[in-house]
Amino acid sequence: MPLRRSVPLFLLGLGLSSCMFGFRSKTQQLKDLGTVELPSRLEPRSVAQHPGYTTFNFDRTSGSFLNMGSSRPINENLVLAVWDQGHQEQAVDIARKVVHSVNWRKDGPYEIADGMTNVNARDHKLWAVLRQDLARRAVISYIVWQETQSLDEAKRTVDEALASLRLAQDRPAKPANPNRANFQKLLDARGLQLQLGGPVVELQGCYYLLTQDDRYGESFLAVCPLGDLPNAASFRVMHDGQPKGVNMWPEIVRYSLAQGEWTKEGDLDIPPPLFNALKPRHVNPQRSYFYAVVWDFPADSTEVEWRTPSFWRAIEPMKARFARGEMVKPIASLPQK
Repeated sequence: MPLRRSVPLFLLGLGLSSCMFGFRSKTQQLKDLGTVELPSRLEPRSVAQHPGYTTFNFDRTSGSFLNMGSSRPINENLVLAVWDQGHQEQAVDIARKVVHSVNWRKDGPYEIADGMTNVNARDHKLWAVLRQDLARRAVISYIVWQETQSLDEAKRTVDEALASLRLAQDRPAKPANPNRANFQKLLDARGLQLQLGGPVVELQGCYYLLTQDDRYGESFLAVCPLGDLPNAASFRVMHDGQPKGVNMWPEIVRYSLAQGEWTKEGDLDIPPPLFNALKPRHVNPQRSYFYAVVWDFPADSTEVEWRTPSFWRAIEPMKARFARGEMVKPIASLPQK
């Protein structure tokens, strides 16, 4: 479709196009695999290399102040997976897992699901649309809040993205990934000997794991105990007072006993191997146990600054603040029995 004369010529130099998605589309580079044209509101978030396939994740943050809170409100998410010969099943399975706890149904060339997500205490109905392109060995999974798009519009977004997909004829086995070697240098300097899929390693009181995440690929996690406090209904984390070299405090999760099980509260997931390593520390059911957590993606070639170095700089100051009662405070008592 030719450009309309009303489109300013300077847009041509910004990678914007009018042939797809109306007048607000952008060509996204898929590393050395090729390109895809997506709505310009979708921002690239991560690239994950898996054995036999690669995933590219794009999303949009809701700009409404009504949706703001402790978690980033993602109201639109598109995942593109490109597989090598013989790895279709794994790639499509990952694409389906972008949205959890839904029943997919066939609708012509699509798989469709509708569900619900809760973001910062607000419920939003969502559409999920998945479509495969067998000729190009690619699949797109697209999730969007129903309040922003109809199902037909969501299907059209997937169709136009697949139609725009341009893959290199000689597809490399793996995209270039210079960042992985740089992350390994961080581990080597710390004396960390980790194997992907290997056991949890404890070093100087912290626990480390290198695992394969379903969505993001190779994942590095570090968990350091901060201390424990008497149980309370809720706690508040104080985010002030960062020391030099620490832009923001790492995430904090806590474990408390609830209905006979140690239950985690906090935004970051703790995989079962890490939880099993921490569980022996939870000796008093009357207390809550707090941990600083970091999660990095060594094989993510879009990463520009790792979170782990700041995490290591923050641990000792965090422990000191926690011991003084300046890091975490109870804000609500448990109900009286």
